[in-house]
Amino acid sequence: MTTDVAAICAGLTKAQREAMLHANAGGCTYRWTSLGTAGGLYARKLVDRITGPGSFYSPQTATDWPLTDLGKQVRAALQQNDEGEAA
Repeated sequence: MTTDVAAICAGLTKAQREAMLHANAGGCTYRWTSLGTAGGLYARKLVDRITGPGSFYSPQTATDWPLTDLGKQVRAALQQNDEGEAA
């Protein structure tokens, strides 16, 4: 698994890129993405998965997906790229 931020950014799907830009660190996926996209980010080690009571019956709202340190670096790089494209 690569930790090269530029390579990770280049390999993200459109949905994953949007989710990384809109992720609320530590929150549930209900407002920012689908469970499939969150699972893909988890597989890339960009978010962590913290389950709690009720996560079996309501995984979208009872599971938290905080950004990892690598995820924070990728998010910062994506934000810089978006600001550069907008200018």
